[in-house]
Amino acid sequence: MTDTNGYQADPTRNNALGLSGMDFLQQREGLCKFPLGLINETPERFCGEVTQIGASYCSQCQSKAYTRTVRRR
Repeated sequence: MTDTNGYQADPTRNNALGLSGMDFLQQREGLCKFPLGLINETPERFCGEVTQIGASYCSQCQSKAYTRTVRRR
């Protein structure tokens, strides 16, 4: 996929842990900044998929990040 600046996310990029995405220096406006990896570790890779205008995360990562909790009565 290509963002509005012409940057194309490359899903074949992998790091030593086998996580796809992009590193911190590759982050651009219009690309998903959802951190990949373990919860208690500093993120080294980020999703990198194209987002909707003004969004920080792609639709798949938004569903992971923003979950609604049900209040018990």
